[in-house]
Amino acid sequence: MRAVRTGLLSAGLVFVASLCLASPLADGGILHKTIGYTEFLPLESSVGYARSSTANDGRYATSGGSDGSGTLAVTLDLPSGALVKSVEFDFCANNPGNGGFTLQLAAEDKSGVTTQLIPMMGIVGTVGCQNVVKNMDPFGLTVDNGASRLVLQVQIVNGAFDGTFTFSGAVVGYQLQVSPAPETATFNDVPTDDPGFPFIEAFAASGITQGCGGGNYCPDAAVTRRQIAVFFAKALGLAYR
Repeated sequence: MRAVRTGLLSAGLVFVASLCLASPLADGGILHKTIGYTEFLPLESSVGYARSSTANDGRYATSGGSDGSGTLAVTLDLPSGALVKSVEFDFCANNPGNGGFTLQLAAEDKSGVTTQLIPMMGIVGTVGCQNVVKNMDPFGLTVDNGASRLVLQVQIVNGAFDGTFTFSGAVVGYQLQVSPAPETATFNDVPTDDPGFPFIEAFAASGITQGCGGGNYCPDAAVTRRQIAVFFAKALGLAYR
């Protein structure tokens, strides 16, 4: 802790900004959101679903929709600007020869029209409870809750509708990003070509700091332990217990 404290005091607020915004977790800055199977809803009202009565808790289709299968979907509730890093689907298969799953992530505009479709996996070929994890890095998906939405879809293909395939849930890995910096600088002493410019602008836009007065930020000034407490409490949303 002594080395970290010394580094914070000497490096100033830019170091604090990068620490808070770029590394929310020790796991490479990756956050995870678990989505239970009960949060997934049928895309068609004619599709029926039931909860598994076995030890493998999950959901399966009891009737088919217009295409003879049942599709469950859920809209991802993630922070705007977050980068989607991975998607995990959890399921159980008792008889792979009698159907399977089609798992995918769809990007939709406000009217519900699909603008991008990313397949996760096709028909299951292995018996037992398992999961599939898709690395999303190649797709560079950034959450934009204003112009579009991301939807996870699970299509259950099982003509017997007997619980042969049970969907258990999903886990989405995502990473918070520093927002794009504005074209003009907020502070007189932090121009747009300053290496700390995007981080300091993110601090200001988030209400974590208002600078040091007179329209300046004082980027090279020393930081006290009192100031560090203010910055971290605001950035992390800490509250009294």
